[in-house]
Amino acid sequence: MTAELGTAPQRGSPRLAPHPRTRRRRRVVWLALLTLAVVAVLGAWLALSLLGAAREVRQEAGAARSQLGRAAKALRGGDEATARRAVTAARADLARARVAADRTPVRVAGRLPLLSTPVADLDHLLAAGGILVDTAEQAIAVEARVRGDALFRGGRIDLALAAATARDAKTLLAGVDRARAELGRVRAGPLSPGAAAARDATLRQLDQVEDQARPVMALLDAVPGAAGADGSRTYLVAVMNPAETKAWGGSPLAVALVRFDRGAVSVLQRGQVGVQRLSFGIRINFLPGDPWHTPREPSSFTLSGLSPNFPTSAEELLRAYQVLTRIRPDGVIALDPVAMAGVLKVAGPVTTPGYGKVTYRNLVQGLLVDSYRRFPDSNLRHAYNEALMDAVLGRLLGGGGDMLRQVRTLGEAARGRHLQLYFRDPALQRAAVAHGLGGELSPAPQDYLAVYTQNINASKVDVYQRRAIEQRVWLRADGSAHVVRTIRLVNATPGAPTADRRGYLTNWAMHRFITYLPGRAAKVAVKADGTTATWEPFRELNRQVVRFILPMRPGQARTVTVAYDLPGAAVRTGTGLRYRLAADAQPIVQPTSFRLVVAPPKGFGAEPPAGWSARPGALTTTVQLTGDADLALELRRAA
Repeated sequence: MTAELGTAPQRGSPRLAPHPRTRRRRRVVWLALLTLAVVAVLGAWLALSLLGAAREVRQEAGAARSQLGRAAKALRGGDEATARRAVTAARADLARARVAADRTPVRVAGRLPLLSTPVADLDHLLAAGGILVDTAEQAIAVEARVRGDALFRGGRIDLALAAATARDAKTLLAGVDRARAELGRVRAGPLSPGAAAARDATLRQLDQVEDQARPVMALLDAVPGAAGADGSRTYLVAVMNPAETKAWGGSPLAVALVRFDRGAVSVLQRGQVGVQRLSFGIRINFLPGDPWHTPREPSSFTLSGLSPNFPTSAEELLRAYQVLTRIRPDGVIALDPVAMAGVLKVAGPVTTPGYGKVTYRNLVQGLLVDSYRRFPDSNLRHAYNEALMDAVLGRLLGGGGDMLRQVRTLGEAARGRHLQLYFRDPALQRAAVAHGLGGELSPAPQDYLAVYTQNINASKVDVYQRRAIEQRVWLRADGSAHVVRTIRLVNATPGAPTADRRGYLTNWAMHRFITYLPGRAAKVAVKADGTTATWEPFRELNRQVVRFILPMRPGQARTVTVAYDLPGAAVRTGTGLRYRLAADAQPIVQPTSFRLVVAPPKGFGAEPPAGWSARPGALTTTVQLTGDADLALELRRAA
């Protein structure tokens, strides 16, 4: 018994059973592992499904954006049918993208904490895309009304249609804002590959839609008030002659009085200034604050507006016209032959006595150069000019063409100040200024440049004027600068000098030379052809003005140099300095060549931006001043 008690259990004898608690733990572990495996597989399935759907959505959305780009291009070219087909194709692309985003795995993933954000990104991108397609469709409808002759034909503007189209344009722009709000909610995290690129591409297309729609809406908003929806409006249409320059354009040698009454357009008076008995000497209550006149000095209609700031000169023209005619117009529409050529570019050529067939290509040359040679008799020339201007104004004021294209062409002319508008109604004037049609001097918080010539001998040779400007700026570390402005003027009129230095037939150019400087400019020094000039200083709109008489015989070149010091020419930034120059253009026939050279202070440098070049110690850009310019240069402090 003892021996048996001390021996080990024999092989094959039964083992002790695991404790029940141990068995439960094992089952829990196995269940947990199984659950994790299932979750991992499910998560992988959801993630892969989400990535696949996102890839498909990006492809379809990208195709939709391409179609919308095609639609925008077609719309700019006036191809409404192609634009509509492209928008329809974009809507189909987005519908396929929506189907991919609505798959069950994607919707399930949208309820999970980790995957809900990329799903929300898809939803916001698709919502924005849908709104963009809707706005593109609305844009086609709006442009279709404005592009054709539905709004303006037979000398009448359809004010009811204009108001309805304006409402549609505002709805379109509200859609753009809603789409931007959707895109603003896109998080574009690491689990949303491509979301940021898709968001940015959609934002760019929204910008394009807005850029096309806003000018149309501005036009439609202004039409009822300007076209006499609430009562008759009369406007003085002044045809500027840049062969006889004024600072704001050209001498107004021909005018028309136009009435808009509840959308109907009629021409009340028209013709040369002399024919309309507007050339008499008068006295005017000049606009307070106009530095170009002294109170109650003798004047005339053509001499009333001398300021390059068109709202000032236009108001003086209206006051002179009112003294001479007892008629009080509501505004001025000033255009020159360059703008008239723009009208014919859209409306087509005209045929008039003397000139024959006139197109946008030969109008400027024929009216400003050839007419004085072909028609030496001034009465005959005036008659032919009046017939030509009647024909062009008839095309402009009669409607019946592509209104939108005409507006855009005239907008291009306005950028060069070849078309300028002034309204006595403050709301209409604000709209004109806001859209670059007002001809006012540009804001100039830092450096400022403007150069003008004012014809004082009634010659017609300014069409031959050639002008080149170079401005050199030596910046200092505190933001101040020393500036040297060099202006070269050439009277390229052909022929030997005439005995008479005044009138139609002279080839002498007699100018009042004018240049505007920043109001803070100090130590101003002026030279003409290297000799110190005697100049008449005054100020306008917080700018200093230099002016003096500068005669030029035919073929002669004159050089004017203006030097000044300018505090605050550049402002401090987080990384260095920013120099900025506002340059205003005079609407002359031959565009001004302008070269700007900026020398950074010691310890500063810059990568030349687009349009600029670098050379030792300076950065340079050269532009044609076909319109006003705003030039800026960022300078970085060296490390």
